[in-house]
Amino acid sequence: MTERVTRKAFKNGGSVAVRIPKGWIDEDAEIDIVRREDGIVEIRLLDREARMRRLLEKVIERGPIAEDELEIPPRYPEPERFNFDELWNGKVS
Repeated sequence: MTERVTRKAFKNGGSVAVRIPKGWIDEDAEIDIVRREDGIVEIRLLDREARMRRLLEKVIERGPIAEDELEIPPRYPEPERFNFDELWNGKVS
């Protein structure tokens, strides 16, 4: 069964907001909003698990990454932040 409601948009800070009826989505849900060329705005719930599955399928389809495709920058040791001997002149109080 399709449920439909009509809502009025309102300004919220620098954005436009629309109230979604309680119980339609979880309070902490992530939402994907798309504005199509024909002016239609689509609001969809994001399913992280499904998105991760699709991503992993694409990675598996692609196969291993060759060494020359993935340039890893060299890591250098971090310099010491302080010279403690210099800070305390060799004295510990």
